Amino acid sequence: MRTIATKITLMLALISTNVCSGAEENLEPSEVFIDNSCIKKNLKTPGDSKSKTQKVSCPSEDFAQFLKQFVNDESTQRAFTRFPLLSRGYSGDASEPKEYVKKLSRKKVKFPIILSCKKRQEIPLEIRLVSASEKKAQIRIEKPDTDWLTFYVFEKDKKSGCWTLTEINDSTL
Repeated sequence: MRTIATKITLMLALISTNVCSGAEENLEPSEVFIDNSCIKKNLKTPGDSKSKTQKVSCPSEDFAQFLKQFVNDESTQRAFTRFPLLSRGYSGDASEPKEYVKKLSRKKVKFPIILSCKKRQEIPLEIRLVSASEKKAQIRIEKPDTDWLTFYVFEKDKKSGCWTLTEINDSTL
């Protein structure tokens, strides 16, 4: 019997064109990363991403499908981010970093939370699944061969059944 993380990993492998080598059956969450090809076929189109008040429906209760929409659409990010958003990270210089924890209101959050597909390609950034269960999932966005690393935590909303971003942990030093 497969675990939820394995099922989500396999689904991500199917929707992603960038999967590390290895048989699908043996994939671990950290081996899967999301396609940065900017192709949005099969995504629900919530409308103009400039609209801040637009009602956006849940892209999917399935995390893999939800994530595919979330990372590629600003209006989905706006609609499915829970506030206050927990923000963790380090401030100061690398020799003496100080950890901080903040609760950010909607006014304090700059959208898009996750850079556009075009910018992710230019930098380049990789999006990887860290863990997933029925109620909670975590991804990381990193720039290979640097210390640029940010984790994003998603939780499934009990009322709507949809995923929401609840925490950002910037581990960049």
